[in-house]
Amino acid sequence: MLLADQDRSRWNRDAIERATVLVDRAARMRRPGRFQVQAAIAATHARASAWPATDWKEITRLYDLLFELDPSPVVAMNRAIAIGELRGLHDGLAALGEVNGMLDRYHLFHATHAELLRRAGRTAQAREATARALTLVSNEGERRLLQERLAALG
Repeated sequence: MLLADQDRSRWNRDAIERATVLVDRAARMRRPGRFQVQAAIAATHARASAWPATDWKEITRLYDLLFELDPSPVVAMNRAIAIGELRGLHDGLAALGEVNGMLDRYHLFHATHAELLRRAGRTAQAREATARALTLVSNEGERRLLQERLAALG
């Protein structure tokens, strides 16, 4: 299940609180590493009561920092999602375009591209991207989700 679709009232708030205390303590050391920044991203998501309540400015700032530490195409892809949530779908698609071709064999790139295209109303392109993701996915749960999304696109 995608993070945006999860019922956060079912999350273990005690465990989240204990984890975020550790993330905050690590942040005060002011020596960020890749894993610390990834934990901070997860903690920022966990602090939000729902997807729309997510602090996208902070998530984007953290992905900018993570990209400095680990300038990989996958980090850039995840950063593009945050940019799309913060600044709008056009900017998110533009940021995703920066890694176009680098992740052609990665199903999550195409699934991400499809979702941004779908939300932007570009249905035909979203269908193409979803179909491409389906050719690459090996996980059955992810395959079912992509099939459902493709069917919903008509």
